[in-house]
Amino acid sequence: MNLTKYLLLFFVLLSGFSTYAAIDSDVKQPSNDGPLEVTVTLHINKIYNVNSVDETYQVDGYLVFSWQDDSLRLTQQDTVGQLRIYENDRARELMKNDIWVPAFELINIQGMQETQNIQIIVHPNGKVVFNERFLEYFIPKWTLSDSLLILKPLWFR
Repeated sequence: MNLTKYLLLFFVLLSGFSTYAAIDSDVKQPSNDGPLEVTVTLHINKIYNVNSVDETYQVDGYLVFSWQDDSLRLTQQDTVGQLRIYENDRARELMKNDIWVPAFELINIQGMQETQNIQIIVHPNGKVVFNERFLEYFIPKWTLSDSLLILKPLWFR
């Protein structure tokens, strides 16, 4: 594959990613005043199984979200400088009621979104880092002439 095809593939991947902040009344919302700034990073480990006829490809990667939640800040009585790390089932339990996590969606995937691993790291100062590994087959839902230069923005509510 030449560089043009890799760039096209990268733009297709970017156009197929969206995220939003879900409001669930059961989950404790971050206590910060004003809008909550969430940093979003996409790490791609590998793009493979590229099928140029069907225009499908598989991506192995990580989504990383980070934000500040002052309600999770440790007090002086707590252990100073201790990270709290939760993985997989324990992280999913915390996401149900205790720790707010932005909802997100990978669009243009074949089948249901499959999460390989998740991790939540809570720093003593209240900074939260959420990591999710995914392995997905992406499929086209658009035509090249209509969407080559159109990237969908990330919206947070």
